Amino acid sequence: MLTRKFRETYIAKSDDFVAMCSTLLSKIPAGKLVASLVFYGNPQDNNEYSHQLNVLNELLCSVYQDSVPPFSYIAQKPLTGALILEVCLFEEMAGQEICYKQFSGYRYLTIRTGDCMELITAVSVAVDSGTTFQQATSVFQKINAILSRERMPVNSIVRQWNYIGDITGYSGGIQNYHQFNLARSLFYDLALWENGYPAATGIGVTAGAVMVRIEAIVTSSSAIKNIAINNNLQVPAHQYSTEVLAGNDKTTGTPKFERARLLEDEETGTVFISGTAAIRGEKSMAEGDVAEQARLTIENILNLLPAGKAPVFEMFIIYLKYEQDFTIVKKLTDGILPETSPVYVLANLCRDELLVEMEGLYQWQISINS
Repeated sequence: MLTRKFRETYIAKSDDFVAMCSTLLSKIPAGKLVASLVFYGNPQDNNEYSHQLNVLNELLCSVYQDSVPPFSYIAQKPLTGALILEVCLFEEMAGQEICYKQFSGYRYLTIRTGDCMELITAVSVAVDSGTTFQQATSVFQKINAILSRERMPVNSIVRQWNYIGDITGYSGGIQNYHQFNLARSLFYDLALWENGYPAATGIGVTAGAVMVRIEAIVTSSSAIKNIAINNNLQVPAHQYSTEVLAGNDKTTGTPKFERARLLEDEETGTVFISGTAAIRGEKSMAEGDVAEQARLTIENILNLLPAGKAPVFEMFIIYLKYEQDFTIVKKLTDGILPETSPVYVLANLCRDELLVEMEGLYQWQISINS
């Protein structure tokens, strides 16, 4: 059986960094277990990012003692408030084995429920640790070590978030995003992906080095579905032609992810929706028109949901390239998804012409009438 998880988002207004972190942590409901914490903030440079990350680590150690959950600090400016916390919570179930662990300085969580094993972690490297390819290679080596320690294969990853500094910049003639894709492809070569790749987001950050967050699941239960979801409006990203891969020297490979991924057991269905933009087929659409790009993006996302279900998302993040587009996109999104409360952050995207990207988490309870 899958662990019952739910996401909540809290926003802090401008204040001292420690005070904002403390305020956000105080909002987490008592009696709930924390699977992961993701903070979105606006450090001015790598030095401030490193300082704030250390402060955050010390604060979490004081709050959670020996049970610090996996956490991330993402350098993406919040467009509502000054610091955002996305928390993944869960309730302990009978017979469940829950372990907060560390390995080589990286925190991770394992949850074993019957014949289902779940793992959550976030791994990064130092800012001065080389090119994007070198940074990503190091990150994936550490993730592989954690998975191997728990006897989980690489292809157990179901959801992955990839944060890349200067994502559309170049080094050695190859775009940083495609350097990352090469490192990811080499990592994924350690396994066969007969059941499809993870759902994933690849997005820019303004400080810090490459960071990767993952959720992984291993189960022998035939009652648990774990399947890739394609979008008939889009070419699967892992099948892109070299024509749309800027700066690709034909050795970096395609982005290895699915448009979405479905997890379902007897009680709950979950769709992890990958980072999605205004791409039809494999081409970017509506260049220069953020409202139309946002509309097409939402249309792409709604096309991934189960038929007949209301579009109410448990978690929804909107990444904007330009802050001045916030009002336009918010008005459009509020009109199409009135019951969803998105998080808005400022971030560079993997293609120069794209102005907005979105991702989401959609859950529903299984019933005899569903």
